[in-house]
Amino acid sequence: MIKKRFTKKMLAVVLGASLLAGSIPGTVVPVHAEEEESLPSKLDLRDRGVVTPVKDQSPFGTCWGFSAIAAVETSLLTTLGMTCEEFEQKYGFPMDLSEHHLTWFTDAPISATSLEQTQTGEGWYFVESVADGGMENDKSALRLDGGGMMFQAANVFASIIGPIYEQMAPYHNAENTAYYLMANGKYGVFYPQDAPADAIPVQWDPRGDWSLPEEDRFMAIALLKDSKLLTSPAWYDEEGHYHYNEQGTKEIKQELMAGRAVSIGFCADVSRPGDFDKETAYINLDTYAHYTYESVAANHGVTIVGYDDNYSRDNFNAAHKPPADGAWIVKNSWGAADQLFPNHYNWGVNGSGYFYLSYYDQTLVVPETFEFDLAEKGVDYLVSQYDYLPEEEMYTLTSANEVAMSNVFTTEYREKLESVTIKTEAATATTVDIYQLNKGATQPTDGKLLYHTQRQYDSAGIHRVTLDEKVVLPKNTQYSVVVTNQTPVVAEDGSVQNYYAVSTAWGINAEGVVALTEAFGELARDRYALTVVNKGESFLYKDGAWTDWTDYLETNYNSVVDNDLDGDFIDEEVEMRYFDFDNFPIKVYSSIVK
Repeated sequence: MIKKRFTKKMLAVVLGASLLAGSIPGTVVPVHAEEEESLPSKLDLRDRGVVTPVKDQSPFGTCWGFSAIAAVETSLLTTLGMTCEEFEQKYGFPMDLSEHHLTWFTDAPISATSLEQTQTGEGWYFVESVADGGMENDKSALRLDGGGMMFQAANVFASIIGPIYEQMAPYHNAENTAYYLMANGKYGVFYPQDAPADAIPVQWDPRGDWSLPEEDRFMAIALLKDSKLLTSPAWYDEEGHYHYNEQGTKEIKQELMAGRAVSIGFCADVSRPGDFDKETAYINLDTYAHYTYESVAANHGVTIVGYDDNYSRDNFNAAHKPPADGAWIVKNSWGAADQLFPNHYNWGVNGSGYFYLSYYDQTLVVPETFEFDLAEKGVDYLVSQYDYLPEEEMYTLTSANEVAMSNVFTTEYREKLESVTIKTEAATATTVDIYQLNKGATQPTDGKLLYHTQRQYDSAGIHRVTLDEKVVLPKNTQYSVVVTNQTPVVAEDGSVQNYYAVSTAWGINAEGVVALTEAFGELARDRYALTVVNKGESFLYKDGAWTDWTDYLETNYNSVVDNDLDGDFIDEEVEMRYFDFDNFPIKVYSSIVK
């Protein structure tokens, strides 16, 4: 198991000025420079025995969590070199990770009772809960039914909030109440011990206490090593026209070849089992072949476990066939006929819970894979971090001139720094520098450079940089991590220029929800963000000087930024004060040196 330590608030580091050492050279350490592999025309990870049984997300809209967890389960089995059967034989329980833990703590703000005290209150709040005193005391299922995106899972995992096993946080309320189908054809809600003998359990009760104790937040059975946001096969130009991107299809296939299932979003006819208009349906319920033939918003998350280049386009609805053969083999989260309660539901090809999804579906979005290291038994990792707002959007500053970001931490023990976690928004060349700061330091580079490395990442995502040199710091030592990212950008004339970039999570805050609701005449968002950014935690290097991130945000309080508020690819100018910005996504994993 991994423990999260209480991170003390940093001593303030005042604004200073210093030029960061040179730009990134052309030669960098390759991270994912995998050799080209010949891709077979068909692949199914179920044949390798590394795909876990189909589950049912009922009664909530937690498809994104089930999608991510399914991908993680398969990835972990591949890392272990075990099949599902071999895992259960060795450990005595199945490879089954908790969706409840992931989905609850993604939307549960940092509590006052948390181990993490410097960022108390940070997180997402639902507007409907405000009248009841906020989410702090909310034990309802509101958080679980709010929806989400799969990439939020990587943010949570990077904070060492999961994954954990299902038995540690099972997917039901504290009362264990469920809906039962009774002999008279009516439904009833019972405790298991009170249900009629002939009643059939259907799904868990969405009411009751679905909360999880705050002390269970910082637990994990594996460490996130790398998340890769792949290129999507569905691409839209600036005019909003759809184009098929073969590179996206290739990247997904390569990840499947490596034994990693792919979490992905798309637009289903319904976001959970139910009736829909079969005249305009995207799915053929005879073949369970799905093709969304128009530009609409994604509403469902699933997991790709294989593909078939020769899957015929004739299997899709006759009125709207895809332009060519080829489909993904997809694991859904609506149950399967051969599963028992709570995962029993007759859906998918032969009731299997699986369906086919065309390569040419126009709504495919945010394909992502997760790679983990298993937590070393008996070793407690300390994590220094300030960013706890699972991203819905990222705010990115780009410049042809050098910009960089830094977090400053203080050791609580004699510590060995093991790795640094960073986030990239595209293919990126990254420099990571670690400084032991002087007493009274005024900037993140005011001290001794202890470590320097350069890495190349071929995708967006969260990446853990393992330190290949020993860095041990005494107790109560102040140190900084400076991250410099450069991303190649192709200009209209075809030339390529490297742009510097810094990014951080952001979200509409409570003031923004009120103002935008008044402007639009309807509720702008059903949730709002609250971040806690203290002085001396994060720093921005821009225009040749370091600035405390809090000072930068205060200075730009009334600045206007572009934001796609309604999800229709149209940028709308909104004042920065209507958003809360998080600390920079830089984390340090360390161990205690006796």
